[in-house]
Amino acid sequence: MSIDAVVETIGWVRAWIADPLHVGAVVPSGRALAELITSEISPATGPVIELGAGTGAFTRALRERGVAEENLALVDDGSDFVRRLKGRFP
Repeated sequence: MSIDAVVETIGWVRAWIADPLHVGAVVPSGRALAELITSEISPATGPVIELGAGTGAFTRALRERGVAEENLALVDDGSDFVRRLKGRFP
């Protein structure tokens, strides 16, 4: 497990402990799931809106697929998640 994955998991666990009914996932999304779900998305797809961006696992997969940051709109109402996402994907 990479250090990024560990940091993401710790952030997710903290958010879940603080407000378990507010966090939509029962476990944090990992790289394999993010790669599978984003497998048919490419830079040609157009703008992508990610609802509940959380730890950024899907955002990272989208970026790795070549989707430009200016074509991503990340939405999350968890202040810790938003702060981390802004730092990682300005």
